[in-house]
Amino acid sequence: MMKETIRTMTSPVGLNSAPQHPYLIIQCYSCGKLLLARSGQKTKLCTYCNTRLNIFRVRVLARAPTAKAASRIVIALKDRPDKRLD
Repeated sequence: MMKETIRTMTSPVGLNSAPQHPYLIIQCYSCGKLLLARSGQKTKLCTYCNTRLNIFRVRVLARAPTAKAASRIVIALKDRPDKRLD
C-alpha cells in the first residue's frame, strides 16, 4: 500500500510538473507597452499606466522558459527597426 502512494506522488503528471514556458511577454491594451507576466497569473498591473490587465484578454507576443530569456525577447522586440509590434 505504501509503494502505491509513493508512486502516485512522484508521477510525472502530478502536482510537481511545471509549465514548459512559464513567462509571457504581453502588451498592455491601454498604453501598448511590453510587460512580463507569469503564465499562472490572472491579472497584471501595468507599470507604465497603472492599468489592471486581465491576462486572458491581453495580447501575448511570446513565451519564454526563463525570466532572462523573456527579458531578452522584450529587448529584441523593442529594438525592431519598424517599431511596430504587429
